[in-house]
Amino acid sequence: MAAPLASPLSLSQASRNMGAVLILSLVGVMFGGSVLTWRIVNVPAYLASPLHQDLWRAGHAHAALFLLLTLVLLPWIDAARGSEGLRWALRILISSASITFPLAFFLGAPSPATASPAATRLSKRSSPRRPPASTRSSMVSALPLTRVCHGSTISQPSTA
Repeated sequence: MAAPLASPLSLSQASRNMGAVLILSLVGVMFGGSVLTWRIVNVPAYLASPLHQDLWRAGHAHAALFLLLTLVLLPWIDAARGSEGLRWALRILISSASITFPLAFFLGAPSPATASPAATRLSKRSSPRRPPASTRSSMVSALPLTRVCHGSTISQPSTA
């Protein structure tokens, strides 16, 4: 079993190493996104598409957010009871969210001609239809109105 930590929120060597990698990754995400946008990505179709620019910016913002969240969670992972293997799995799984979640933004509009991310999804299948407004209002008025007050359910009388 691993030696007990000096303080409940102190970092183990493994978390320090992971934190160093995450801080370097955070710097890369913050400055790499702008450098790639301004210097490397010189594709006219990308520059003409506000959707691609917005998705690129949102992807980098979410990656930075998840990296910061992982840095905040590292002391709690060390304080958790469990084997060292479980702690490593938690560190890797939580930090992998900073790659997998923003990937949806980067792959959200595969073609420069795409006007909205939903256009690629809806072109393959039809969109679900909502019932007409008159049907929706009659469905809502038919529902019994109840509320819970201090553990007891109070039914409101119907006005019909």
